[in-house]
Amino acid sequence: MKVEAVRKLADQDAIAKYLGNIVPASEIGPRKNGFDFRTGYGRVPTKPKPYKVWLEKRLASEVAGLERDRAEYEEHRLGGLEALTDVDLLYAAGNATEAAKAAMETIFYLKSAHISAGLSKIEGIRQELHRLDREADQVRVNKQALSDQVPDGFEMVDVVLPARQAFIVKKWAEAAQSKIKAKGKK
Repeated sequence: MKVEAVRKLADQDAIAKYLGNIVPASEIGPRKNGFDFRTGYGRVPTKPKPYKVWLEKRLASEVAGLERDRAEYEEHRLGGLEALTDVDLLYAAGNATEAAKAAMETIFYLKSAHISAGLSKIEGIRQELHRLDREADQVRVNKQALSDQVPDGFEMVDVVLPARQAFIVKKWAEAAQSKIKAKGKK
């Protein structure tokens, strides 16, 4: 059936009744089994700071995408037959009303899948950011506890060095440990 015929002959009351049973986008929740927010990304940073920046950018992108998907879903839910494009109606089969409903079912199925996947990704990213924050807090607490144990005359440092320099620094650390233990016994 041609697109013009579907628009002209579809039973508007049946379409309205069908749309009345479609839940608002705000009632669509995340997927029960979640959704891995790393899917489709080959290069995910492994170092904590770049990883956190990557997550924050992904979160902003996913939130924007979710809002677009919700807006499109609502546009179709509230706009009815007029919100459907000719392409939406092009491949639908049956009489005009059945064709319009079939086109809408496809749109709502796809958009609700996008919304639930988006919500799941956002939830996963937020959990991961929360985990990173907890780990960073724990590292700060541990560093503070260790620095409180360093006696006067000594200083704790974190460094990344080439292997040959790291070897020397490790020897200095061993010597410092001996001196710290000796001071502790006095």
